Amino acid sequence: MKYKRARVEIAVSADGRMKHLRWNSRRVDIKQQVNTWVIQGYWWREEIRREYVQLHTSGGMVEIYREEGIWWLSRMLD
Repeated sequence: MKYKRARVEIAVSADGRMKHLRWNSRRVDIKQQVNTWVIQGYWWREEIRREYVQLHTSGGMVEIYREEGIWWLSRMLD
């Protein structure tokens, strides 16, 4: 498992499904959305809310999250 924190762009189909993500100028196709969850709480006295999504992509399994409307790559799973 490799932890990465990098901003990603997500392309969504007309029916609302995630089609692909763009990270470091690379396009990675999303094959399946595996799992979703939300964490919410306080982190050092500041409230946070993150929506996590685990994805099976053409490059392997990845975990991304959205915080304040911005998608971030959280980690790449082996």
